Amino acid sequence: VTGVGEGTSGWVLPESMQDSTGIVYATSFPALDAAIEEVSKYFKSKSVEGGAIPSIVQGLRSRLEAVVGAGNLTQESETALQEIEKLARDLAAVPETDPNLLQDYEFDRKFLFRVLVLGNGQLAQIVKAKGPNMQTNAACAGSTQAVALAYDLIQVGRAERVVVIAGDNASSDNLMPWLGNGFRALGAATPCADYKLAALPFDARRTGMILGSGGIGMVFESEEGARRRNAYAAKRAEDEGDDDYIARAPFRCRLLGTLYSNSAYHGAAMDRKHIAQEMERFVRSLEEE
Repeated sequence: VTGVGEGTSGWVLPESMQDSTGIVYATSFPALDAAIEEVSKYFKSKSVEGGAIPSIVQGLRSRLEAVVGAGNLTQESETALQEIEKLARDLAAVPETDPNLLQDYEFDRKFLFRVLVLGNGQLAQIVKAKGPNMQTNAACAGSTQAVALAYDLIQVGRAERVVVIAGDNASSDNLMPWLGNGFRALGAATPCADYKLAALPFDARRTGMILGSGGIGMVFESEEGARRRNAYAAKRAEDEGDDDYIARAPFRCRLLGTLYSNSAYHGAAMDRKHIAQEMERFVRSLEEE
């Protein structure tokens, strides 16, 4: 990256690398958090609990006046309305100055940007990566499929390097009630309250997955591109008089090959026989190559 500027300016790729750098973003629940948050905010504003109490009382007053005439409410009715307002505030247990209580719903003008899957586009904007840019969703195999896509893009020459990012916040406050219940309904989430009894992924006592959140980032590059980048960094350090620069190997490991296929089986089950056959086919192809 070029320098260390403020904000995101220090992450911009050298111009020579911008056109040849692609991005693949893997996510299982893209934009769902933002969508649930916005819809919940709207419906809460329409409910008695989330509505502005003064406006609710005013609505009751208007209905009464529609029957008896404007300004004809008895003192008894006025006192009753005041009691209703006080009781509603006590039940809501919300201070009168709470802004969420006293404000009407306002549509977020950035709603489309929040619900479109733009993580890959935003990263490209930050680093100025102008190569292939896409998002993929393959549930639990999302990151693996993203790696295979990156491999293919480089193999056919569409990009010299591809940044693979993946992430989901499945246990957020907005998503946990829905995704947590969804995984429990499928029998996929562990019912154990103690994480020590639940975190047993390869144990016979395993009872299901632990729903959480996480993210990864990896860079895949052609061998020629990696060596060119390494030479570029060394030349730049020399030009800037950086005596502390240490030339490193242009890459840390090699991706030998990829395979992706689909069992065309049940959406919430696994075809173990087909998976075993595909694993055998994959290993055999690597051995032959």
